[in-house]
Amino acid sequence: MTDRTPPATAAGRRLRRALVGNGAARLGAVLLAAFAAVALAAPWLAPCPAAAARHCGEDPYRVPRDGFSTTPQPPSAAHPFGTTTKQHDIFYGVVWGTRTAFKVGLLITLPALLFGVAVGAAAGYAGGWVDEVAMRVVEVFMAFPFFVAAVAMASVLRVDPVVGQSTLPAMVALASFGWMGYARLIRADVLSVREREYVWAARAAGAGAGRILRRHVVPNTVFPVLVAASLDVGTYVLAFAGLSFFGLGVPDGYADWGQMLAGARHRVPSLGHDWHLVAFPGGALVLFALGWTLVGDALRDALDPRMGGGPEGG
Repeated sequence: MTDRTPPATAAGRRLRRALVGNGAARLGAVLLAAFAAVALAAPWLAPCPAAAARHCGEDPYRVPRDGFSTTPQPPSAAHPFGTTTKQHDIFYGVVWGTRTAFKVGLLITLPALLFGVAVGAAAGYAGGWVDEVAMRVVEVFMAFPFFVAAVAMASVLRVDPVVGQSTLPAMVALASFGWMGYARLIRADVLSVREREYVWAARAAGAGAGRILRRHVVPNTVFPVLVAASLDVGTYVLAFAGLSFFGLGVPDGYADWGQMLAGARHRVPSLGHDWHLVAFPGGALVLFALGWTLVGDALRDALDPRMGGGPEGG
């Protein structure tokens, strides 16, 4: 008997089974849920000190300072995670940095995913010179090392006095060089799916190329790309932290884990004593990326047709 279960419902069931039956996937889901709870509760977990109320009221992502000493303070009742070399409160930065991590990861992945899917699907379905031109453009972008290209573009965009003082330059730089893998991945599947019987039937019924792509081709080829995107969220957050570490991500004092780690490079000889400079923001960064990786693996098991998941046809 033919299985009449809608593809989305079947995929949802496989995803639930993958999350429930896989201990690593459960751990990833718990980690991401914990980070999401911290991000939502940031105003209550790390309220702005009264002495810096005006400072935080203008921008809550600006980490409050406790003086102007260059010697970091160890963890204490006043500063549970200690302070940085510029006396920024690490606990405040880690908590509000969770919001930065979600914003950065999702707002880099989404436009890169949408653009890559659009280019790859159009190239694979149209074929001919459209496919040739699109793939040559992809290859040109892929010729640049990802992080080096992002550093160069972020450096150029940060010259603007307004835009340069936000997360936008680094996010645009990473998204600009992150879409090519999605384009190549979906193009490979579209080349196969466009020859399926249900696609030929839609053509025979008079459906246009746009409708066929939206209704029949993309829904049956997008699952491996979604898996890749879920795995890339953590990667983009790590890359953004790398740009912040080099001074290209966010302004000094912004609630971002990479920017907070940057202050520790001046205390390398004394990290045995100033361990908190690395442990708390670095630990948050590692656990956040690990959570996305574990959940991405579960999505791959549940949705990727090559792993036995995903919808099969029209």
